[in-house]
Amino acid sequence: MERIFPEVLRLSMFAGAMVPAVLLIRLLLGKAPKSLRCVLWMLVGIRLMVPFSIKSAFGLFPERGSLADGMTGGQSEQADAFLQGAGVDPAASAGAGAKEAPAPPEKSGDTGNGAATAQAGDLRMALRIGSAIWFFGTLFMAGYFFHSWFKIRACVRMASMEEYLLEDRVVRIYRCGEIETPFLFGVMHPRICVPSSMDRKELPYIVRHEMAHRRRGDHLVKPLSFFLLSVHWFNPLIWVAFKMLCRDMELACDEMVIRDMKGKDRKAYARALLNSSVWKEKAATCPVAFGELSVKERVRNILNYRKPTVWTVCLGAALCAVLLLCFMTQKKPRGQRILLTNEPEQTQSVGEAEGEEAAEQGVEAADTETQEDFTALGSRAFVESWAEAFCSRDGRALAALCARKLSEIFREGETVITLEGDGPGFGWSSPWPWDGEADYRIMSLTDTDARILYYAWTSDPHVTVWEEKLTFHSRDGRFLMDSSELDILDNICTGEEFYRAYPGGVINGTRMDYLTNEAGEALNDNAMENRDFYEPLFAPDTAARFLLNMLNNEGKVEISVEKGEGGQDAGEVRVSVSFILDHEEASVTMVRPYGEDGIWIPQTTLR
Repeated sequence: MERIFPEVLRLSMFAGAMVPAVLLIRLLLGKAPKSLRCVLWMLVGIRLMVPFSIKSAFGLFPERGSLADGMTGGQSEQADAFLQGAGVDPAASAGAGAKEAPAPPEKSGDTGNGAATAQAGDLRMALRIGSAIWFFGTLFMAGYFFHSWFKIRACVRMASMEEYLLEDRVVRIYRCGEIETPFLFGVMHPRICVPSSMDRKELPYIVRHEMAHRRRGDHLVKPLSFFLLSVHWFNPLIWVAFKMLCRDMELACDEMVIRDMKGKDRKAYARALLNSSVWKEKAATCPVAFGELSVKERVRNILNYRKPTVWTVCLGAALCAVLLLCFMTQKKPRGQRILLTNEPEQTQSVGEAEGEEAAEQGVEAADTETQEDFTALGSRAFVESWAEAFCSRDGRALAALCARKLSEIFREGETVITLEGDGPGFGWSSPWPWDGEADYRIMSLTDTDARILYYAWTSDPHVTVWEEKLTFHSRDGRFLMDSSELDILDNICTGEEFYRAYPGGVINGTRMDYLTNEAGEALNDNAMENRDFYEPLFAPDTAARFLLNMLNNEGKVEISVEKGEGGQDAGEVRVSVSFILDHEEASVTMVRPYGEDGIWIPQTTLR
């Protein structure tokens, strides 16, 4: 339950934020078809069910994800998101007594102190308790649903079937003396059930209404909606959404029935509604009951009904589209990607513009001698200087290597570089590539572009891979950076991402090799001290998923242990990785170098 509950909280929060927006749109769509209201509530239901979203510039919510998966039994990023929402760095809460990474303390900047660890422990305990309460609440709601269902089923089991002729069509209805109001009951073959005492003059209107429910599929929508309410029972906004959906379904069915009626028939329909309604509002979980909710509003809507104009329909469709773009799409979080641009084609020389911009922002531009060295040594020296400044989080040095318009980009807040005090700050404390040249690799280099891999550390210790793509130019004897794009390659879910992070599938000899990066023993010691928290590291398949930063989703990334001589007892096995999205595969050797009770770590598999 601890794996599911944080995701339920996240979806409930997003969908709950939609409810006030939908209520506002309902007011604006007063004269629009009521079926549009049902569409809006269905979008809320989709938001409750679908754990992923496409990205757009209009999305109001950040993309799900974290820099490293939570490790509580493969809990993935949900636990980290829960902790981050409470203001605690998940890396700092990797377990009491976690040892520092081999990077020097002055470079790490990690804040994994005892207070943060204690706070994280309290949060995880709260998460366990909350998960249990949520689970039993969901069971209670499910029990209430089935109790209501079977109770109504028992009432209508002895109903007498009769055939009713309606507009040259024979309709089967079921009369029952145990019920007080008509409703549609069933999922696969829903029945129209009516009280035995119902006046035959009112029957045509009752049957039309229930047939409208059946044509609209409300007998399927309402049980599904109650299922979602059962999962998100703790959120009062979801209760509001369920109640309003039930009300709007009734209004939409009324409009479907009276669309072509004359005034006299509408009055008769309203009279039938009044005579058949249950005046006391109640949460009827199973049937879609005629006259179930808001009788006064429905009668008023029936008697004052006017066919909607084209512009009201267009306005409704536009507002639905706005809701879709804002609440059903997500933005990528700031800090995941750096985008820096310049305008080298401007008439003012780049050197003059750089000097002016640096003077305005208190940023000292690179001096001429340094730039001449870059020209003599070529693009490699320039790219290495950029990478060194990046690893040391020296925003001032990076600013000196960039072209004009840098300060404007900094001030927009879309990058990990920010203007602070006398000059730009850069990045966060953890994870980060702390150890300078040792923590980056220049993978490709030309006179105009480069690709760099950085190895970012937390204090677990744990390593993730970042990829930076650079473009630059040389003008008047100076190299200047045109753009930089940084991708954090965690939650890897495709073969393309895997081989970008681990070129050629090679682990040995890189900073991802826990046997040689001086981190394996520290990680093993931490795991032995807090085995429950680090449980995934004691199995080869889950250890490969975590240490190689792959998405914890079997539907997208399947990892299995290959059969071979000796098996896991031999201390070395091979795991197969299948990436479902792009049909790519990888194979990794997992070894257990710290004894039979130690953790598994990845090594290169050569085919």
